[in-house]
Amino acid sequence: MRKFFAGAQSQCAAHAVCISLKDRKTKTKAKRLCAQYIAHNTQKQAVRVYHVDGEIVKDAVTLRCDFILLNDDQKDAYFIELKGSKLLHAIKQIESTQDMAKDSLPGYQFYERIAYSGQTHHVMTFSEIQRRRKRKAKGRPIFRCGGPVLEEDIN
Repeated sequence: MRKFFAGAQSQCAAHAVCISLKDRKTKTKAKRLCAQYIAHNTQKQAVRVYHVDGEIVKDAVTLRCDFILLNDDQKDAYFIELKGSKLLHAIKQIESTQDMAKDSLPGYQFYERIAYSGQTHHVMTFSEIQRRRKRKAKGRPIFRCGGPVLEEDIN
């Protein structure tokens, strides 16, 4: 099987202190907020960021999230989707990307992150989010969502 990250370049410096990710396709309008994910690497650990959507997975059919952030010192993999409001679809995109990347990340703990700029009021979405928020690994939530800016320390 081909390595998931083969030929891909990290989108950040090896020990970046602050990593800010925005969706490139989002139109910037004064009245519209863009979803953004910000990771703080205060201990300057070894990190990598890959733009999955359009860089690693280039076809228009395969479900995939926007970015993967790797903290190689902690062996943590953050699967990040930047969305307007379709959170259930974002979860499916993250799960699909995790399935594609899992063989290339042995021993890594997977985390799911969704930053969204719109609002969602679907009952199925609320119950799925509540169920996912209960899971933890290494003392931190496996699943987090919020917006329009989702920010956290990754050390």
